[in-house]
Amino acid sequence: MSGLRYSFIPNLIHDNFKLKFIAAFYWVCFIIIISINPGPVQAVNTPLIVDSLLDTDGASCVSPCTLRQAINVANAQAGQDTINFSVFGTINLGSALPALSDDAGVIIDDNRVTCATLAACTFNVTLNGGSAGDHGLQLSSLNNTVRGLVINNFTSNFKAGIYISRSNNTVTLNRIGMAANGTTTVSNFWGIALDKIFPTDDISSVTISKNLVSANSDKGIFIQNVVGTGNTITGNIVGPDISGNNPTNPQRQPFGIYIYNSSNLLIGGDVSDVAKRNIISNNYDTGIYISATLVRGSNLIQGNYIGPRTNGDQTVGDSSKGQNKGIHILGFSENNLIGGTTVNTGNVISGNLSAGVYFEGVSGNPNQVQGNIIGPAATGTKQLSGGVQPRGVLIQGITSNILVGGTTAAARNIISGNNESQVYFLNAVADPATPNQVLGNYIGTDNSGNKVLGVSTLGDVPAQQYGVYVLDVNNPNGNTTNLTIGGTSPNIISGNRDTGIYFYNNSSSASGINVKVVGNIIGPTQSGNTVLDYSAIPPAFLQKQKYGVYLRAASNNLTIGDPALNLRNYISANTDQGIWVESGGHADFVYNTWIGYALNGSLLKNGKSGIKIFAGGQMSFKANLGNRVNNK
Repeated sequence: MSGLRYSFIPNLIHDNFKLKFIAAFYWVCFIIIISINPGPVQAVNTPLIVDSLLDTDGASCVSPCTLRQAINVANAQAGQDTINFSVFGTINLGSALPALSDDAGVIIDDNRVTCATLAACTFNVTLNGGSAGDHGLQLSSLNNTVRGLVINNFTSNFKAGIYISRSNNTVTLNRIGMAANGTTTVSNFWGIALDKIFPTDDISSVTISKNLVSANSDKGIFIQNVVGTGNTITGNIVGPDISGNNPTNPQRQPFGIYIYNSSNLLIGGDVSDVAKRNIISNNYDTGIYISATLVRGSNLIQGNYIGPRTNGDQTVGDSSKGQNKGIHILGFSENNLIGGTTVNTGNVISGNLSAGVYFEGVSGNPNQVQGNIIGPAATGTKQLSGGVQPRGVLIQGITSNILVGGTTAAARNIISGNNESQVYFLNAVADPATPNQVLGNYIGTDNSGNKVLGVSTLGDVPAQQYGVYVLDVNNPNGNTTNLTIGGTSPNIISGNRDTGIYFYNNSSSASGINVKVVGNIIGPTQSGNTVLDYSAIPPAFLQKQKYGVYLRAASNNLTIGDPALNLRNYISANTDQGIWVESGGHADFVYNTWIGYALNGSLLKNGKSGIKIFAGGQMSFKANLGNRVNNK
């Protein structure tokens, strides 16, 4: 017994050790498998091939298979589906297609469409919605892609060629509102709509890229009630034909991109990758329209051509085919950034028929315009060919907290070549806590700050009249208030054909509460020491800036200058007067302003006199407050 007992115990210990080892081994393997594959693998189904142009309904996709049948199958079976095409031609829908409803996603892709650029693509399949009575493709689920299709003739009111109501969807490389050739117009009501209708989905991570979206009868891209993140609109042609250079004919869409009660959108981006640039031109009302009745905003508009054609040198078609406004922001949309201080994020906003950037009735957190070229061609050195924008930046009505420019060179806008005014305040009333400011820009010069713009490629001569124009016309809101032109980073306001800064009020009440002109260089180059180079203008068209600051009619309650040395104005090298005060004009205080002198203290005379005050004009000019005037 004893021998048996002792031989059994070592065997039992050995067997237990083996069992524990095996259990540990399998446990480690299980942990490794779980770490590599933490969830079930999403099934990917065999591609469904559309090989019929008919619109037959059915629950299977056996040849011949229609697009409608393929969508039915994709919606019914679990897993991600791909729908490809082997046909050529037009699918004429007799009724609305079923919406995409499987969150595993459906990739609708004519994978035969391969091209290096959007203009070089050859498209094979057109989806015609003339009898559909609804949206075209409806992306009502997650993880879908639409690629390589021509989508047109979905003309029912408030319906889109592609309608997106969920997150994680992609629309890329399509022609929407145009025929397959990219030049013939076949409108939808809306081209692409992104619309929050599900309360639990704020809609995020939607990509709209490399599409032609033009000639739609109401809006090219319509976005409403979307507040999610990661939604991008990049590399599209919105408004012109497929070349990006020619107007659509006969149909032009009113709005290129229309944003309502929405936030956190990226339109364009850092165009060191030029494929991100949108061409947004030829829309007859507005290129980008942003409106909000709720507090929304934080949208980025960067790196786009808004008004010009693809080379940034010329308008799309002649001046009759320009869009009225480049960007229009109104209502409660706040904290939007047009451009940026990072390299390659500025827009070119030129050639629009009314204004490049238009703020109307906006308040809240600051809307900023930084690092853009507004008026000239993309080089920033010459006039845009084919059409001259009347106003660069227009700020109107009860509008607060607009910053045009900034304190760094990267925030500088080049605002020149606009026919009437480079920056225009019309009946603009701001909250005293959040004034409007124009700071650190080149207003009237080219991008060097030393020259006027050159003549355009087609011979257009810059015709800019005013640098900054402040106008009150029977203002029902109490006239211009809380505006600062200049600051610690000076505006260079030179090269305008008439006046650097012009104030005019025809109202009976006093204007200009808390309106300041401080820290600007008005007349000279950016150094403040030399005369601007006008040699780029042919002698027959040459007209130099006549007045530095002009006060007309009841332009009251204005402060020019500031006791701080870094806020001194230099008003010099204008061909007539440094400051002209007409009958009724009135400057309450003039501080620390050098008129007829350069920044280095040398003489830099105005052509006729430093200050001219007509009968009825008033100026409180204090010699002991740092002012210095050469009046000869």
